[in-house]
Amino acid sequence: MVEKNESQELVDVLEDIKKEGKTLYIVGHVPPDYDSLGGGFGLAHIAKSMGLEAKVCSEFKHDAGYLQNNILYNELDLAKKVSQHSSIKKGDPVAFVDVYPHDTNCPEVKGTPRIIINHHPIEESEAEQYVKTFLDTRQAGSSVALVMDHMKNLNIDLTSAENDLATLMLYGLRVDTKNYLTATDLDFTASPLLQAHADMEMIAKITNKRYPREVRDMLKDMDEKEVGNYRLAVVKVSTGDIVRPFADALAGFEGCPVSLAVARIEQAKERKWLVLGRSNDSAYNVADQIKKIFGTGRGHWYAAGAALTTDEIYTKFSVDESKDLSVLKQVLGSLEKKLKKK
Repeated sequence: MVEKNESQELVDVLEDIKKEGKTLYIVGHVPPDYDSLGGGFGLAHIAKSMGLEAKVCSEFKHDAGYLQNNILYNELDLAKKVSQHSSIKKGDPVAFVDVYPHDTNCPEVKGTPRIIINHHPIEESEAEQYVKTFLDTRQAGSSVALVMDHMKNLNIDLTSAENDLATLMLYGLRVDTKNYLTATDLDFTASPLLQAHADMEMIAKITNKRYPREVRDMLKDMDEKEVGNYRLAVVKVSTGDIVRPFADALAGFEGCPVSLAVARIEQAKERKWLVLGRSNDSAYNVADQIKKIFGTGRGHWYAAGAALTTDEIYTKFSVDESKDLSVLKQVLGSLEKKLKKK
């Protein structure tokens, strides 16, 4: 936990922005998750409690299944509560939550980094470029926990916030810590403070429906293989919404620290493919692995993804629709060969 005077440094930065008469824009990674959104809206609450206008910027791709649970997305009406990245102009003050400006999954924005709050570690050489930026990169299981610690130090009460804020933050903390599996003291301190104000019935509703029947059916019928430290699965789905919970469920299997879910989405206007990876081992950076294998992708060390066209998949994996072997099995076989060469 930080000392109160360090949280005061955050306040000093926010006060400076207020004196400049500017709006604070808060940015998370792309695609978003509930930790980046919860931390972002939490920081906005801190700013607003000081009389500073703050806007959370994010762009949802609802049909791509990027968020862990679309129930919360719909219940909290999140799409109406965020601004577009394009609204940020040159010189505007920007706070980055759960992402660094130099990360590949950080959106390109024109503003100036004034605040960075991110529980993911940063190399000393990379941190040097942010000497003029308020930087909070303490070890925690979630960025929500870091924001909540500042809120606690500054005696900022959640009762004055929208009822949805504590629910959003708590769910983000739970998901990013894998339901407290990777939680630190900061997360365990933040959790009861959030629970006191969160809609726990909604949290229970979301948790109980996290892996719907369609996911369970996919786990039974998927084409899958284990290659070294990787579990591979190739599936066909009707919409992208189901891919993320499928990838999360696949990562729960024992035996392989890295899982890759490759999904062909049938109902897209132009049939497309999503790749989502999960890593349960700090030795494997799944974002780097996906980039090396598929040539594109964004994400974190433990969770990442990529979107590809059918032409890109067919070219990369030498798919021939005239063969008797199904397209899915061809992709799985080619992916297996690529990994065996690594």
